[in-house]
Amino acid sequence: MSELCKPSALADDTVIAVDVAAENMLMSGAEQLPIHLRIDHHRTSSSFSRWELVDPVAAATGQLVYDLLTRLQVTLDEPMAIALYTAISTDTGCFRFANTQSHTLEVAAKCAEVISDLYGLNQSLFGKVSLARLRLQGWLIDHAIFLQEGRAVICPLPLSVEKQLGITEDDTENLSGFPRSIEGVQLAATLRETDAGEIKMSVRAAPGYDAGAICAKFGGGGHRGAAGATVQMTMDEAVTALREVFTSI
Repeated sequence: MSELCKPSALADDTVIAVDVAAENMLMSGAEQLPIHLRIDHHRTSSSFSRWELVDPVAAATGQLVYDLLTRLQVTLDEPMAIALYTAISTDTGCFRFANTQSHTLEVAAKCAEVISDLYGLNQSLFGKVSLARLRLQGWLIDHAIFLQEGRAVICPLPLSVEKQLGITEDDTENLSGFPRSIEGVQLAATLRETDAGEIKMSVRAAPGYDAGAICAKFGGGGHRGAAGATVQMTMDEAVTALREVFTSI
């Protein structure tokens, strides 16, 4: 990591991938860019950059970015602190997930010292739910596919439904964790259809299951508790393929 800490090692046009476990999970068109550095914390991931800073023990990639900035002797300003706190708090489910460590809380505390309205930030991140999101959650429950006597669930979300409900990207933020919050559910997947016709698969798992290993079967990756993949399938095909995996566990 010492080489990465030298400012001269990176050019002005350096492209850095942050919190991306596999190349097919980059935003559309980004795969054509020369990725110089990948900063990530996913346990199951693939290499697609010249340099890498990967620590699967870290609770959040924002935690790694903070540590790197500390090594570079960068002083946090408020916009930086807000961005890092947001990255860390959302990646740990507001510090509720099993990946939260004492160092995670230390980093969050350092960011909080610089943030002038921590209460307001937490409210915007975790304290409010839009009416569109509530409607979306209701639709997902009505159309959820429960397996293994309710221990597993698949929630397909066609693009047509998002448009019908007036869903925005803000409404789908952290949506993947919603079906896992249902009592009794140990393994959950949300399938979203994109404009390009792909299916974005997000899997969440309780201890004892491995979401990363499941998504690796589809070319993706992630953690034991949370992982994702993008597949070139129809929604029906993705549901069938995932159902087979879920029922075999």
